Amino acid sequence: MVSRRTVLFGGALALTGAGLGRAHAQMQPIKVGVLEDMSGVFSDLGGNGTTIAARMAVEDFGGKVLGRPIEIVSGDHQNKPDLALSIARKWYDIEGVGLITGLTNSAVALGVQKLAADKNKINIVQNASTDVLIEQDCSPNAIVWNWTARTIVRLTVEMAMKTSGKTWYFIVSDYAGGRIMEDEASPLIKAAGGAVLGTSRPPVGEADFASHLLTAQASKAEVLGVVTFGQDFVNLLRQCVDFGIVKTMRPVAPFAFHSDLKAVGPQGIQGMPVAAPFYWDLNPETRAFSDRFRKLTGRPPDVGHAGTYNALIHYFKGLQAANTDQTADVLAAMRKMPINDMSTKDGFIRGDGMVVRQIYRFVGKTPAESKDPWDLLKFVDTVSKEAAFPAQKDPKCRLLKV
Repeated sequence: MVSRRTVLFGGALALTGAGLGRAHAQMQPIKVGVLEDMSGVFSDLGGNGTTIAARMAVEDFGGKVLGRPIEIVSGDHQNKPDLALSIARKWYDIEGVGLITGLTNSAVALGVQKLAADKNKINIVQNASTDVLIEQDCSPNAIVWNWTARTIVRLTVEMAMKTSGKTWYFIVSDYAGGRIMEDEASPLIKAAGGAVLGTSRPPVGEADFASHLLTAQASKAEVLGVVTFGQDFVNLLRQCVDFGIVKTMRPVAPFAFHSDLKAVGPQGIQGMPVAAPFYWDLNPETRAFSDRFRKLTGRPPDVGHAGTYNALIHYFKGLQAANTDQTADVLAAMRKMPINDMSTKDGFIRGDGMVVRQIYRFVGKTPAESKDPWDLLKFVDTVSKEAAFPAQKDPKCRLLKV
């Protein structure tokens, strides 16, 4: 027969165990995963700089949230979607990661976004630009922090049509992302009274663009539309300068990363219109952050680095406001709070996951105006969040149709 004392003692042990379990859970760190191209073609604009920006956000938030330490883990997806999914699955399932960010490379971002939804975790995309992330493959668990191709291409082409010329010749890297941006830009050019006089599609990894550039020059187009990235972008723009193409045509990159612009230098990008949600020299706040980042990395932050910092500060605030790390509650808190940071004022997370915010337009400085290898752009104007991200009449994201 079990005595009353035994029952009470057993109950006390159970309660003590439950209390210890809760205490243990409360001391588990809040884990954030930075999944980036750490060693490949996108490592300059993403890479370890993204991890450093994430750690800066943790430090500035005080290192803790909900009474628990914040821990950053990082991984190299090597631009391989299968590898990215393997790392993400381990982080979500075994290591207790609640949010993954970085995700430069659209194929990687799309794969991890689907996994995050399946696991009821959170993903925040930084540099990937495909609009599929907020259209056909939109997710209630996803946030696209910086931009998508459609918005940036539209704002750049609109500016170029006013400042650079109406007739265009495109050199487009022959892969899906390049063709998508060409497809976005061409109708805008035609709608504004311009014309596309021709297109060359060199393979990714092309080293010698001479034949493409000579064909472009022979077209007599005023604008050379450059839809390449990384080393291809750098090689093409440097050859534009070497062959004197910049004297007769204005290169315009409908979508450009600051790391690529720096690698080319002012002589190749002077006068080029650029649209972006962040630039290191935009205002006193961006300069202060960038000075700190530069001391740690030797260079100013690119868009994805600053976006990671800002996104994680907003995430930590969401955890604090929700008073829990439960995914649905944290996302609801993040959507409820306005986004105010060094480059965004009263932004918000739209139902499809897109951060609706101001976009800034710049023009490339001349060599005489540039005082530093990273001193590349002059501010032109601010595009309001309503103009940058207008209301959609027929949204492709199912989340906007309910």
